[in-house]
Amino acid sequence: MMILQQHEIISRATAYAAYKNWYTESKESIERFWKHHTDRFCDFLAITSKATSVGANITKAIRAFKEYDTSKNTGIISFSGFNKKELETYYHTNKIVGPKIEPFAEALKGNLNLVVVDRWIWRLFYNKDSGTDRQRNMIISSIKDAAQEMKWYPSEIQASLWAFAKESSNGHFKKVTSYADYMEKKKEEIEELID
Repeated sequence: MMILQQHEIISRATAYAAYKNWYTESKESIERFWKHHTDRFCDFLAITSKATSVGANITKAIRAFKEYDTSKNTGIISFSGFNKKELETYYHTNKIVGPKIEPFAEALKGNLNLVVVDRWIWRLFYNKDSGTDRQRNMIISSIKDAAQEMKWYPSEIQASLWAFAKESSNGHFKKVTSYADYMEKKKEEIEELID
């Protein structure tokens, strides 16, 4: 049974409305740094995002971007675990596969009608790190219903709920950060890659 009800979705999203533009702001900063490589980098951010912080995600995505052309010729991928499998698929097919990473890549590219169900959203709705497809679909439906009622995009509701979940996890404050903060720190490395 879902532990987050419709009125709670709306009240928490409203309380964290400052984060509703997280995807739009992320897209703008990714475009600023990655220019004509924006879509490719969004794909790498999504693929390497599982179970990692925003800062570590940037580092992993840059590494995947560096390896992309080389691995197409050599087949060598330095990643392990689920990142390796998903990167191999992507490197050979240019397709992203996964119920979290597919919508995440598309939301980063600007499709605000999608709902990304990551571990933070799972915890918020079901108090666990993952669940069934049926449960995922219930989360998506609930968020879309709230979005329609609030006249927000579904991704804006999800981003606000994600910020709430991160900041309130286990009673400990965790600052929600943006990709822009970390890309600024790696500006010179990025500039070398895209020239």
